[in-house]
Amino acid sequence: MSKNNDIYNFKIDDSESYFRRYTTTDYVMIGLMILLTITGFGFIFALAIAFIYPRMTSQICISEYSNPDKKMWISKTDWDDYRTSNDVSLFQEYRRAKRFIPEKETSIGVADELAKYKKLLDNEIITDDEYNAKKKQLLNL
Repeated sequence: MSKNNDIYNFKIDDSESYFRRYTTTDYVMIGLMILLTITGFGFIFALAIAFIYPRMTSQICISEYSNPDKKMWISKTDWDDYRTSNDVSLFQEYRRAKRFIPEKETSIGVADELAKYKKLLDNEIITDDEYNAKKKQLLNL
């Protein structure tokens, strides 16, 4: 990552979730399309801009959902790959709606479970019968 005025050239991490940020150029182009649409013959130019502009940008500004204040610049092809692999449509890419990232499961082993119930038994929170029933259940006896 090379630092450039608090904005980084960045590679996407698949374990994170991102959204595309509006840039000044985006706002200017949107304003220009609105202005051209209002004028008589400008509608054709507005359609041309709407068709050409998304295809001409080479760098995209994005942010992580977990850290939206951090701006990162990535290539358009990297962003398109991210959008494709994470089912983010063109209409959703600017939204801050967080996509679901499954959390890694932490499995508790049988021995850990038994130790937990043994501690409950020692502290007289559960009875011997409850402990033995849980022990049979965990050991599949």
